Amino acid sequence: PLFNWLNEFKLTNPKIIQLSFDFDYLNTSTTSIILKLLRRVVELKVSGIEIHITWKHEDDGDDMAEQGSILQDLIQHPIKFELKQ
Repeated sequence: PLFNWLNEFKLTNPKIIQLSFDFDYLNTSTTSIILKLLRRVVELKVSGIEIHITWKHEDDGDDMAEQGSILQDLIQHPIKFELKQ
């Protein structure tokens, strides 16, 4: 359903896509789906769409910040890291 929604959303010709991720925990299969989603969204840059991605993590959540950093490297697109409030 998520990827069907993304395909339908692309048809609305958005100028900007803003994604914000706020996880307490990610398992391997969820990480795989998030990576697939991010790759598909970043592909939309070739259509002229601005992509903004925010990754929220706890101050002591080094694991979640590291996970976001790994995803950033894999998609080769900047991710803004923010501390959860």
